[in-house]
Amino acid sequence: MKERVFRGYVKETLGPAPAERTLEAAEKRVAFDERSDEDQAELMYQIEGLTSERRDFVRSMKKEEESEGTGWTLKRVGTRLVRVPVPTEGKGRTTYAAEAKEATAARLDDIQKQLNALGEIPGLHETYEQKLNKMYFLAKAHRAYEANAFRIQEINQQISEIRERAHLSRGGAIVGATRAQVEKLEVERDRLMRVNDGAMKQERPAMEEKLNKLKADVETLKAAAGKKPTERQKEEMRKLLHSYDELRYELEGFSAYESGGLFRRIEQLRSYADEFAKGRMIEIPSMKELVEEGLDHMRNHQPFLLAGHLGSGKTEIARHMAKMFMIENGVGYDKAKDTDMDEVYNRLEPEVYSGGEEASVYDLIGKLKLVGKASMDPKEIKQRTDKLAEELEAAGIKGVPREKIAELLLGKGDVTETVFNYGPFGRALRDGKPIIIDEVNLIPPEVIGRINDVMLRGVGDPVHLQENGEEALVMKKGFAVLSTCNLGEKYEGIKDVNAAFKSRWVAREVDYPPVGETYDLILTALVRKDRTRLPPNFPAAEFEKLADLAVAAREIQELFSGQTEGQRFMSLATGVRAEKSQLQKGVVSTRDLMRKIIAPWKQKDFKVPLDDIIAKNILASEILARESKDDQKFMAEIFLRRGFFHGWDEDTFRSLGIQSITKREIDALQAAQGTDEYKNADTRFGKLLQGAKDRVSGLKASLLVGNIDLQKRRKTVTRPT
Repeated sequence: MKERVFRGYVKETLGPAPAERTLEAAEKRVAFDERSDEDQAELMYQIEGLTSERRDFVRSMKKEEESEGTGWTLKRVGTRLVRVPVPTEGKGRTTYAAEAKEATAARLDDIQKQLNALGEIPGLHETYEQKLNKMYFLAKAHRAYEANAFRIQEINQQISEIRERAHLSRGGAIVGATRAQVEKLEVERDRLMRVNDGAMKQERPAMEEKLNKLKADVETLKAAAGKKPTERQKEEMRKLLHSYDELRYELEGFSAYESGGLFRRIEQLRSYADEFAKGRMIEIPSMKELVEEGLDHMRNHQPFLLAGHLGSGKTEIARHMAKMFMIENGVGYDKAKDTDMDEVYNRLEPEVYSGGEEASVYDLIGKLKLVGKASMDPKEIKQRTDKLAEELEAAGIKGVPREKIAELLLGKGDVTETVFNYGPFGRALRDGKPIIIDEVNLIPPEVIGRINDVMLRGVGDPVHLQENGEEALVMKKGFAVLSTCNLGEKYEGIKDVNAAFKSRWVAREVDYPPVGETYDLILTALVRKDRTRLPPNFPAAEFEKLADLAVAAREIQELFSGQTEGQRFMSLATGVRAEKSQLQKGVVSTRDLMRKIIAPWKQKDFKVPLDDIIAKNILASEILARESKDDQKFMAEIFLRRGFFHGWDEDTFRSLGIQSITKREIDALQAAQGTDEYKNADTRFGKLLQGAKDRVSGLKASLLVGNIDLQKRRKTVTRPT
C-alpha cells in the first residue's frame, strides 16, 4: 500500500513516466543511471529544492487566505518566510492581495513545469520513489529515536526512585529481587542509549550475520517440515519469522535514518551556502531559535539584550533581527514598488550606536547646534527655500529671487540657525525604525539611564525629546531597541549597568555555536557556490582535519569564556605539574574561524597547508605574540593535541612567528599523551571529536564527488575480477 501511495505521488510530482510519454521526449534525455554520481546527486537536489519551495508556497497561500483583511502578506527573505505589510494607498489592499496570489500561482506553475521536465529522464521516477521509501523509514526511525529517549528518561526515574526507597529502608541497600529489577532496567537503558547514540554502526555486521542465520534457519525448517508441518514446527516458524522481520526492520530503519539524515544535511548545507554566498548571517539552529525569540519580544515592544563574549555573533544577530523587523513593518522601503525582499534586506540598515566611555546623551539622542546653512542637506535647502519664499510673498515682500534666498540659507550672508541634529536614538524614534545600541555596558550609566522612560512607552504613546525643546513624537510600531554587551571582567572599560535599566530588558546569552554547527559553517564556507560540493582541488587528505578544527575552536572558546578549565601539559617540561588554567586574551571565535582560517585557505587554492594558515593568522597574531605569549603557548598546545603541526619542531614554529614554544615543551606534551591524566583531561573533547567525525562520516563521499585527489587514487587501484 505504501509503495502505491508513493508511486502516485511521484507521478503527480514528476508527471508521467518516460514510458508513458512520447518516444521522442524520452530519447532526448540521458538515463539516470548512465549519469555521473555528481549529476545524479544534483538531480535529486533539484527535485528536493523545487518540492520544498512548492510546499512553502502552498503553506503561504493557506496562511494568506487566513490573513485576508489583516493587511499583510508573506514574502520569502532568504530561507525565511516573513510577514510583509501590503500598501494601503494606490491600488488598495485587495488588488495587491490578488496580484500576490497570481504571482504565487504563476511560480507554482513554473515549478511544476520544471519538475515535469525532470520527469522525462529515464529511471528518475524509480530512483525518486526509492528515496521517498527511505524517507518513510527515516520518519519511523526518528519517532523511534524520540520514543527511546522518553523511555530512557522513564528508566532513569524508576532507578532513582528504587534507590531512594532502598536508601530509606532498614538495610539501606538494593538487594535481591530489587537489585535484579534495577539490573534489568539498566540493560534496557544501555541498549536504548546505544541505539540512539549511533553505536549500532559497530553492531551492524553482527546484526546482518544474525539476519542471514535466521533466514537460513527458516529455510532449513521449511525443508524439514515439508508440505505438512506440525503445530510445533508452525509455532517455531512463526517465532523465527517474527525475529527475522523485527531485525530486518531495525536494519532498514537504521539504513534509512543514515541516508535520509545525510540527504537532509546536504540540503541544509546547500541553503547555508546560498546565504553565505550572499554575505548574510546563516541561521544555524542555535541562532535561529534566538532570532525567533528576539523578534517575538520586538513585536511586543520589549527591549532585547544580547550578551556574549568576543566574536560570539551578538551584533550580527542583532542586525539580522532588526532588518527582519523592518521588513515586517514596512520600514525603509516602498511597499508598492519593492517586491524583491532579498534585495530589500540587503539595502536596509537599522540605526546603530556604538558605545564608549566618552559617550554622552547628546551623542545618543541628539543636540541643538548653531550652524551655517551650508551644512544642510540639499533637499532640506530646497524645502526651506520654497517655504521662506512663500512666507515672504504672504508678508507682501515679492520678487525676491530664490537664488538669493538660497544664498542666505547657505550661510553666504550673516544668517545662521539653531537646528536639532538627531542622534541615532532620536532618528530611530522619529522615523519609527529599530536601533542597536552596541556594547551598551561601555556607556556611562547616566547616559543609558536617559532612555529608561522611553523604554516603557507603547505604540501610539507620545514621547517628548527634552534635548529638542520637548519636541513631541509618537512611538511608532517599527521602533524597537536592541542592545549588545560583553560578558565577564576581562573586557576593558565595562561599566556597571544600574538595576532600573537592567529590569527593562529581556536579556539572553549568546554562546559560541556547538561543535556540530561550527563544523557545518566550516563546510559551508568551503563548498562551491553552484552546488554542494567541495572544490575539485580541495586536498582530500585534509578533510578529516576539519572536525579537529571545529573541536579545537570550541575548546579554546570555552577556555576563553570561562566555561571550563584546561590542563597545560607543556608545563611538565619545567617540572611543574600539569596545571589547570584558562585563556585570558586569546580566542578563536566563529568570525576568526571563517575570516582568518577558512577564507584565506580557500583563496590560496589550498596550496598553503592549513596548519600554516592557523599558525600565521591565529597564533602569530599581534595580540598573542606581544601581549599574551602564555595564551599563545596554551592555544598551540590545544591545536597540537588535535593533530595539527605534526612533526613541527621549535625552529618551524619560530619561522612562522611563534617564539614562545621550546623543544622541551613539545617533547613533554608528546610524552604526556599516553598517560591516564592526559586521557582523563581530554575525555569530553575527545567525545565531541568522535561525535563530529561520526556526523560527517556519510557526508564525505558526497562532498568529495569530482575531487581530483580521489580520482588520481582510483586510477592507481586495480579493481578485482
